[in-house]
Amino acid sequence: MYNTSVEELKILENRHIYSCLNEHMLEGLFFAEGLYEKGERAWKQQWFRNKVYQDTLAEIAPLLGENVVILKGMALLESLYEDSGKRFMSDIDLLVSIDDLDRIREILKDNEFEELNENKKWLGDNFKSEWTKTIYGVEVNIELHTRLFYHVSDLKWSTIPSKIVPLRLLCVEDMFLHLIGHCAFQHNFLKLYWLFDIYFFQKENQIDWVKLIEKAEKMKIKSSTLATIWTLNKFFATNIDSDYEPSEKIMKIITSDYLINPNQGGRDYYKLKHYLKDSFFESLRYDLFWFLQRIRNQFVR
Repeated sequence: MYNTSVEELKILENRHIYSCLNEHMLEGLFFAEGLYEKGERAWKQQWFRNKVYQDTLAEIAPLLGENVVILKGMALLESLYEDSGKRFMSDIDLLVSIDDLDRIREILKDNEFEELNENKKWLGDNFKSEWTKTIYGVEVNIELHTRLFYHVSDLKWSTIPSKIVPLRLLCVEDMFLHLIGHCAFQHNFLKLYWLFDIYFFQKENQIDWVKLIEKAEKMKIKSSTLATIWTLNKFFATNIDSDYEPSEKIMKIITSDYLINPNQGGRDYYKLKHYLKDSFFESLRYDLFWFLQRIRNQFVR
C-alpha cells in the first residue's frame, strides 16, 4: 500500500493552504485523505480523466514501442498513487528518441491526435510537441519530449519496465531528479502538487542522496536539488541527512507563504528563477529567448 498521507506535513500549519487547494490541484488528494470534504467532485473528475488517460496510453503502447519512456504524472499513477483520483493530470508526458520522433508522430496522427502549437517553439520548449484528442468527453493531451531538460541533451537515462507494456519508466534516481528539475528548475515551485509528488516519492524509495547530488551537478540542476531537499526538510515531514544547503538567498525567499502563493509576476519569483539555476549565464540566456518569444508572439497575433 502506497503511503500518501499528508496529515503530518508541517506546511499544513499554514492554514492559508486550504483556501488554495484548487489553485494547487490538491482538492482530490485532500478529499481522499479526509481533510477536505468539498474536494469530492475534483477527486471524481480526476479519477475518471486519469482512467481515460491510462486506457488511451495502454491502447497505443504496443505501437509506440519499448524505447518510449513514461514521465511525470502518468509514471506516478503507476508507481506511487494507488488511488488515481488523488493526482491531478493535464497530459501524458512521454520521452522519445529524436531519431524515433517522426515515427511516433505518424502513430499519433493515425490515431486521430492533432498537433498543437507546431510553430510556436522557443528555447524553453523546443524539444517538445503537444498532441490532443477528445475521448469520452475528455481532452487527452500527449506531450512528446526528446530530452528531459532544455539545457542538457547528451545525458544517458536509465530505465526500468513499466506495467504498460512495452513502455518504460525512468529508474528511481533519474525519475526523482526529473521531478525536482520540473518543479524547481523549470517552474520555481509554482504548484504544490509537484512538491507533494517529490515528498511521497522519496518516502517510497531508497535514495542515495550523495550520488543524487553528484548526478544533479552533472545535469546542472544542483542548486534546484539542494533547494528542494531543504524545502522538504523545512515544510514537509522529512529529515533527509544532507550536508548541503541552498544559498541564503534561496532560503530567505522560500517560505510557506511563498509556496502557497508564488506570485509569478512578483519580484521574489523572478529572483528565485535565477537563484535556482546553476549558471547565471544560463539564466540570462533563458530570459533573452523568453523575451524574444514574447515579442514574436505579439507580431504573430
